[in-house]
Amino acid sequence: CAAGLANDGDADRIGMVDENGDFVSSHRILALLVKYLYEERGLSGDIVKTFSTTHLLDKMGEQYGLTVKTTPIGFKHIAKKMSGSTVLVGGEESGGIAAAGHIPERDGIYIGLLIVEMMVKRGKTLSALVDELLEEFGPHYNYRGDIHIREDQKADVLDRLDTQGGLDTVNGHPVQRVETFDGFKHVTDTGWLLIRPSGTEPVLRVYAEAESLKAAEALVKDASRQLGLDD
Repeated sequence: CAAGLANDGDADRIGMVDENGDFVSSHRILALLVKYLYEERGLSGDIVKTFSTTHLLDKMGEQYGLTVKTTPIGFKHIAKKMSGSTVLVGGEESGGIAAAGHIPERDGIYIGLLIVEMMVKRGKTLSALVDELLEEFGPHYNYRGDIHIREDQKADVLDRLDTQGGLDTVNGHPVQRVETFDGFKHVTDTGWLLIRPSGTEPVLRVYAEAESLKAAEALVKDASRQLGLDD
């Protein structure tokens, strides 16, 4: 079974491609690990994820009877949860993942080895494991757009969202609720869209999840248009 693994400079994050050269997001790596550790290794514990991470994990937690805890964005918040309770898997959208039986911190090399172990024990390619996951829990596709703007523009956008209570619709879908735990997450009947400022640079990050990659990209594009940031 072939797959490509990559780490950043200090190897605390992981990126993967399957045997076809297709990118496998950290959202899906997290979900595959939960499935493998729970079903194959018989481990249990909380699933800890950041606010911008897939709702696929919520579905898995419900099916497996595991508690799902959501933290602000930043792995330090996940690490605190791992130090204080039994956690099966903890992870973030940017590729930082930790798992039970190891240190309560990101380790891209260890996570890569776990994925390879899963492929060998299941006797399946990475793409087959992803297909199996989505068939069981439904399609979940994620997309992120980074909008580079001045700090004063960023502040204006956030003030507008705060005053308005978020957007009313995104790409034609009525917003059912807006969660303001760490940014402005607009939840619809088919997915969600999160608008959040970067804390380190003049960038507005827009995350989305939907039933297809095209739909997730459309959510980001429509939100950018509504906010006057699509130029």
